[in-house]
Amino acid sequence: TVLNTDQFTYYTFFERVNEQIRFRWVSLIRNYLNTVNEKDLVTLSQFERITQIEIVLSQDGQYLKSFIHHTSSDHSLDMTSVDAFQTAAPFLNPPKGLVEEDGLIHIHAQFVVDLRPRTGLGVN
Repeated sequence: TVLNTDQFTYYTFFERVNEQIRFRWVSLIRNYLNTVNEKDLVTLSQFERITQIEIVLSQDGQYLKSFIHHTSSDHSLDMTSVDAFQTAAPFLNPPKGLVEEDGLIHIHAQFVVDLRPRTGLGVN
């Protein structure tokens, strides 16, 4: 999810971006987890995994490149976020107000995967 002032100002654009990437990202996560052996799954489940990325788009919404600013400590898990953006592009009709001084659009997003079992959800 992108969390900044621009998201509120350009809500409809960011909502379209979220819709375009959500299913792809969830599918990529599920596919990845199906390939992970039990030992590695236990390791992944030890704590919340957070990936923070920057996606760079052209002025017309084409995917150009990405940067991982914070890794989840699992490269394949990080790449699901990047791949979701790549396969979802283009992001049509980006607002001109999102174009930065370099002539590009920079989207900062955070993806969280928490595989830890939930506790305390029992009925009293």
